Amino acid sequence: MDISTNTIEHFGIVAEIFDELGIGKIIDRALPKTRHHKASHSAIIKAMALNGLGFGESRLYFYSNFFIGLPTESLLGEGISPSNLNDDTLSRTLDAIFDYGPTELFNELSLQVMNKMTAETHLLHVDTTNFSMFGKYEGDAPDGTDSIKITFGHAKDNRMDLKRFVLGMVVNQHGVPLFMQSFSGNKSDKKSLPEMIQRLRASISLDDSNYWIADSAIYSEENLKLLGEDLHWITRVPETVGAAKALISAELEMTPATDPRYAFHTTSLNYGGIPQNSLKRQRYACEPDAIAAAKKWILDHPLFKLKDLKASTVLERAEKKRGRPKKDEARIYQYAIEADIEMTPYVACPKNLFS
Repeated sequence: MDISTNTIEHFGIVAEIFDELGIGKIIDRALPKTRHHKASHSAIIKAMALNGLGFGESRLYFYSNFFIGLPTESLLGEGISPSNLNDDTLSRTLDAIFDYGPTELFNELSLQVMNKMTAETHLLHVDTTNFSMFGKYEGDAPDGTDSIKITFGHAKDNRMDLKRFVLGMVVNQHGVPLFMQSFSGNKSDKKSLPEMIQRLRASISLDDSNYWIADSAIYSEENLKLLGEDLHWITRVPETVGAAKALISAELEMTPATDPRYAFHTTSLNYGGIPQNSLKRQRYACEPDAIAAAKKWILDHPLFKLKDLKASTVLERAEKKRGRPKKDEARIYQYAIEADIEMTPYVACPKNLFS
């Protein structure tokens, strides 16, 4: 009697959730199998998901090796073996996704997942990242399609010598992806963020109480007019806006927050013809908060470094009032950042941006 054993690890849970959510049915309806290979497009995509969660990365022609030792039939379907998961079948599935439309397929899968889940969507986080690519990638797509361009753009990984492409995503407050779209490497967030919001709103019916959260790239007069007054959003107002500069430097009456270490001030604005509230936060309540904010700033500005970084104490009035403070008036210590900003010479993999 021959006995064989296989390791299933966490892949059984992933495969069962894939089936329970009905993802395969959506894929098979959108991408019907037209050739005589054993594995359907849904089985191939499930295999890609399992491989992506397998903490391994390899070229397509090594793909089948990943499933050797796994119970492939139990995970992907009867009659499917590792040898069926070759570069030819994977490439045909990728071609089918491209022909159908990656964003359109992702939207349909997101709808299916949302219908299966009971949690309502309240917050929608919109953001992008980009991936550097090795190779020349010269000119437009050879087939004359409107494919994205692998080209130079804002290097979020500091590899300014490499071309790249941009990937945008929208997730809900639980981190569940609801929308995904790829862009050319030089696509600005000022254009991609509102485009994703508009496309998702057109494809999925959302409640008016939803709040869209994005970084300051979305905050421009053009974008606010484009999104309209019926959209609720939260962002950081860039300091290039005159009203923001005035608020930052102004002495304002601060309202204590729920967390006693912080306070805030709210102002009504009408930038771009859109009514909105702007909030100014008090100085940092402790030194770790101030240092963390400085580190985040330098990560967002890879061309610069902070030299002689330190958090200095600032003695402020316990109660915000107009006029000069009295001699015996209560005061509290707050923290502010002090540092010299210098240009960072380009290095491929910077190890230390702080000195």
